[in-house]
Amino acid sequence: MESTLQSSLIQYGGFKVVLRDLSDFLNTLYNNTDTSYKEIIRLSGVGKNKAENFRYYLRDFGLLAPGVYKPTDLGRIIYANDKRFVESFTQWVMLYNWSKASGNPLLHFVLYHNETSSARKQVEIDFVNWADLNGFKTDYKDTIPGLANRTFDALVDEGAFRALSLLTVADGMVRRTDPYGVHPLLLAYILYDTRNGRQSITINELLIEPGNIGQFFGYSPSSLENRLNDLSNLGLVKRIQSANLNMIELPYVGSPLALVEQYYAEN
Repeated sequence: MESTLQSSLIQYGGFKVVLRDLSDFLNTLYNNTDTSYKEIIRLSGVGKNKAENFRYYLRDFGLLAPGVYKPTDLGRIIYANDKRFVESFTQWVMLYNWSKASGNPLLHFVLYHNETSSARKQVEIDFVNWADLNGFKTDYKDTIPGLANRTFDALVDEGAFRALSLLTVADGMVRRTDPYGVHPLLLAYILYDTRNGRQSITINELLIEPGNIGQFFGYSPSSLENRLNDLSNLGLVKRIQSANLNMIELPYVGSPLALVEQYYAEN
C-alpha cells in the first residue's frame, strides 16, 4: 500500500494539457511572484477556473509549490532554460513528476501497477480498486472518466506529450511503446530522484521499482543494460563486478536538480 491518507482526485476542470498555454501561465507567475491572486488571474487572461486548473497541472508537473502560485526550484530552472516547454527533456521531466502518485495517481497506476497492454475501460475499473486501497477518494461523479480523459489526451495530443511516445491509446487499448528522446541526464535525474539514500541498487529493482527508470520507460532487461552503459560512460553509475551480484553503484553526490541544470548547460 503506497498511501494511508485520503486524497481527493482532480480532473483539472476539464481543461486539456496544452504546453504552450501552461508555459504562458508559468511566465505570468514567474514575473509576478509578489502579485495578488486576483491580479495574477487578471494578468493571465485565462479566467479564475482555468487559472486554478493550470496551477494544478504545473504543481503536479513539479513546477509550482503546492498551495501557492510560486515556482519550485525545478520550475525556476526550466523557466530559465526552456520557457516554452519545447525540449523533449523538459517535457520528460514534467511527465515523470506527473507520474508520481502525488502528481497523477491514474498515470502512476497505468505505468507501475497495470499490464503492459490493457483495455482502457478495464484500466479505469482496475484503477478504482487500486485507488480505494491506497487512500484516494473515487466516489465523486465523473472524476475517474474526467481524469482518464485528461491523462490519455495529454499522452496522445500533439500540443502535449505525444512526441515522447510513452504510451499509445488507440482502438480502446492502452499500450506501452518505445520512448523517444531519452537523454542520459534524464535517466540520471530520475535514477537519483528515486535514490532514497541508497548507495547501490540491483538491476531487478530498476526493472520493477515503481517510478524508477526501468518501470517509467518500460525498458526490457536488454534496453536497460544499454541505458546503464550510457550512464556508466558519464561516470554516473558504476557496475559492481561480482559473480553473485547484479548491481550498480550510485556514486553521484550532487542533487537531482543539478543534473537538470547540467543538461541545459551542455545542450
